[in-house]
Amino acid sequence: MDSLTQKINASVFGQELAVGVVLDAVENLSQGRMTALLLFGWTGTGKSLLVQLVSEAFRSVHKFSIPLHLGDESNHVMLDDLALLLGKGCGPRLVIFEDVDEGTEAAMSKLKAFISTMKDEQVLLLVTMSSGGQAINRSLLDWAKSSSSLKRDRIDQTLVNQIIQDQNVDLPLRSFLHGLKIQSRLVPFLPLTREHVKQCIVKEVIIQGGGAPTREDVRLILDEMEFFSDSFPVFSTAGCKRVAGKVALLLASKDTFLGIA
Repeated sequence: MDSLTQKINASVFGQELAVGVVLDAVENLSQGRMTALLLFGWTGTGKSLLVQLVSEAFRSVHKFSIPLHLGDESNHVMLDDLALLLGKGCGPRLVIFEDVDEGTEAAMSKLKAFISTMKDEQVLLLVTMSSGGQAINRSLLDWAKSSSSLKRDRIDQTLVNQIIQDQNVDLPLRSFLHGLKIQSRLVPFLPLTREHVKQCIVKEVIIQGGGAPTREDVRLILDEMEFFSDSFPVFSTAGCKRVAGKVALLLASKDTFLGIA
């Protein structure tokens, strides 16, 4: 767990609430019982990255993109095969379903059938979606504009649940899991600030072999990023999703200037 915690803290920025919920679930995974985590929030906020890091801590990992793998009904047999495989296994297993809010009605029906079959297995189910992202973004922006004493880093699970309730956000599978009495938790991903994007930039420059970036390097890339709203630009429109591409362009331009390429 210490190794996983260190990896996550070094890579996932600004999502302390989500990270805490996920790490707690991994550490306290029940035997003979499924635990489901619904990861939701805006694009580029770290959902896929966190899922990837968690998957490295499991020996048995099974990952599906709902629109890609279950969009065609002829592929639904994959979940039948997986249920048979997991039923014969033992120990903790990780099953990941990405982009469930983009699934067809048939895909969601098959997914629910799979979950019903596996609910008494030691499985950690990670489900990702963009649903709820707009509601969270809108609420945090409103609080920021109002100069509220409520700061982003003080947002807790209770406040997130209130946002979901007040704005009538429908999170796929939430009520279904509750009906099956499967232990499930909401894992909200908040919009990222300029400071969080700066952290992403520094990390990405190092990963791509550029060494420690200068302040000017960071500024150049940060100026290329978009923030909302137009009149009050405090949160990144695409999180850190476009940072890697912009870092690659910056490093390539430096190589060209130096005559390396």
